[in-house]
Amino acid sequence: MSCSALPSPALTTAAMLRLLRLEVLQLPATSPYREARLRRLTDQFTYIVQTWAGLPWPTTSRQGG
Repeated sequence: MSCSALPSPALTTAAMLRLLRLEVLQLPATSPYREARLRRLTDQFTYIVQTWAGLPWPTTSRQGG
């Protein structure tokens, strides 16, 4: 695979953030592991934001913002 076929790190990070957002939205309020899962998602968000520090942030959102 050539280097040009690889996704850019910014797009990969944006995709990870979208996936984590969907996981949070789909987490049932009655889940017995909700608190632990929210802590884990917070850790994942923190990691992504810290690693994204050197990459350009998106200027638009999929919602048109």
